[in-house]
Amino acid sequence: DSPGTDFIVLGEGELTLVDLVSCIETDGDLEEVNGLYLRRGGELVRTESRKRIRKIDGIPLPAWDLFPIENYLDAEITFGVNFGRAMPMLASRGCPFQCTFCSNPVMYGPLWRARSAQEVLQEILLYQEKYKATSFDFYDLTAIVKRSWIKEFCNLIIENGANFTWQLPTGTRSEALDSEITYLLNAAGCKYLVYAPESGSVRVLKMIKKRLSLAKLKSSLRDAHKNHLGTKVNIIFGFPGETIGNIITSYKFIIEVAMIG
Repeated sequence: DSPGTDFIVLGEGELTLVDLVSCIETDGDLEEVNGLYLRRGGELVRTESRKRIRKIDGIPLPAWDLFPIENYLDAEITFGVNFGRAMPMLASRGCPFQCTFCSNPVMYGPLWRARSAQEVLQEILLYQEKYKATSFDFYDLTAIVKRSWIKEFCNLIIENGANFTWQLPTGTRSEALDSEITYLLNAAGCKYLVYAPESGSVRVLKMIKKRLSLAKLKSSLRDAHKNHLGTKVNIIFGFPGETIGNIITSYKFIIEVAMIG
């Protein structure tokens, strides 16, 4: 709908954007660049889809030196709770779930890929040294999917003796967050995480394809508080087809999780 927009890069942009710029510079055929929407006269043209990047280890780090990053660090701007000079992080891409309200199914699809735990820690340590960052906000759509990955990451931090805080403010699944994992999270410096059930109504959860157990989520919350993690629970109201009864059920759930902590 925006006539000022010439191109839209679909999904992951690293390879597509480079190809697009190269094509423009050489006056090439833009329809040969995979992963684009572009204008041809008055028409919108979608080029062939680009395959997901399978090996996300080794993708170059963000060029923070090209931005006035110190302005944000000095102002202690953060996505989550303020723990000081905060840098954004991404440890994974995609999400294996298909929640109907989320952009992921059309942006990334169900393929979840995590960087190596070692590479993520090295990036954190680099920012500690280079920018004197003290806290790290993980922007992952669903950071905790694979139990073995988060366990390895926490153990690496503990073994390294690293001194920083980190948090998961976007919202994550609860299946892997049992007593052992929440203990490790706290021991590794994680101070705050957000659960994302979205509703306390089983009917609405089925409707939005959330695929979770509210009983197990509450059990996970109890483990998190037992292990001294700060938590938040995301709730959304106004789903198409949601009833007043569903909303009342969600309010009852809110009271329950508030009582847990």
